[in-house]
Amino acid sequence: MSYSGGVDARTEFRRRAVGQRCLALIAQRYEYAGELVEDANVVYLQVAETVWLRFLFDGGEFFCRVEPELTLAEFAEDDMKFTGADLGAQHSLLGQRIEDVQFLEFAEGGELRIEFEGGATLMLRNANDQSTVRITTSVA
Repeated sequence: MSYSGGVDARTEFRRRAVGQRCLALIAQRYEYAGELVEDANVVYLQVAETVWLRFLFDGGEFFCRVEPELTLAEFAEDDMKFTGADLGAQHSLLGQRIEDVQFLEFAEGGELRIEFEGGATLMLRNANDQSTVRITTSVA
């Protein structure tokens, strides 16, 4: 399935994610010459047995496509290395319901916020074509 970008991608992502449970959440990390360049080059969110939302920012624009299975490419070539980080397990998000999805725009790029039941929030921020991911949890 091809990527959609812009408003259509945001609408489709929100439609498919809100109200669903997080079955898996994996970020593809990109390293060059041993240095972390992006901790979330591409993010994969599984919301049903055969529904993976593969999403990313490129140049500040949000892109998303739906895939029937995980297509994470882990490889190393010369000084480049791509690996997966299991954010769902690391941050106890597996099984948590997605309560809201928000998109923010700013001069240098954009940000996606996914709010989970229990108070955790994933923030995928793209500024100057560099993506970072941060997950915050509420303290009860």
